[in-house]
Amino acid sequence: MTEIEPIRRTSLHSELVRRLKELIADGALRPGSKLVEKDLCDSFGVSRTPLREAIRALAAEGLLVLTPNRGATVATVTEDQILESFLVMGALEGLAGELAAPRITGAQMAALRAAHAAMLDCRRAGDLDGYYAQNRAIHDTIFDAAGNGTLSETRRMVHRRIVNLRFIARIGDEEWAIAIAEHEEMLVALEARDGPALGAVLRRHLESKRQQVARWLARQG
Repeated sequence: MTEIEPIRRTSLHSELVRRLKELIADGALRPGSKLVEKDLCDSFGVSRTPLREAIRALAAEGLLVLTPNRGATVATVTEDQILESFLVMGALEGLAGELAAPRITGAQMAALRAAHAAMLDCRRAGDLDGYYAQNRAIHDTIFDAAGNGTLSETRRMVHRRIVNLRFIARIGDEEWAIAIAEHEEMLVALEARDGPALGAVLRRHLESKRQQVARWLARQG
């Protein structure tokens, strides 16, 4: 099992919920996998009572499934739900781009440029985890610049459904080139403070991802 640091912060319930969400998002807890309470308790350094409360909270959000006499498993989603989620994510990203471009600060722009450069370095080095971390940082910064809390929360909810696909849906060199080119276009639109242009490229970027995942899912069938 992935090594997990013990929890030391005071808000135990909130921290447990956050850490479990991270394990799901990072792929350490894969869709359909069963949560082993003893291992998690040992790793986090907590008793079963607060862990089970956190598990119930994540079950209420739809991230976990509770089955009588079997415990909790990570929720799975259907192919249709995945592809629908990419369509919704594209609309959310497009709106975020339209809002973010005219509002983005100099510091946020500098952070985006740095994350983009780091993302390219990770790609050249074959560091997929690093690549996806920097890619996530870029999109997070765009949503932060958009300054709309409801939009960001909706995005987090939809993102949980599709985030684990990055660990299994491998893409070819041509698809990598398209993704990186689209990121270059994002920077150009942001530099110009052009909201409609950024919104358009973000929608196209998510549609590229949706088609990529659709092709991968078809191959699995």
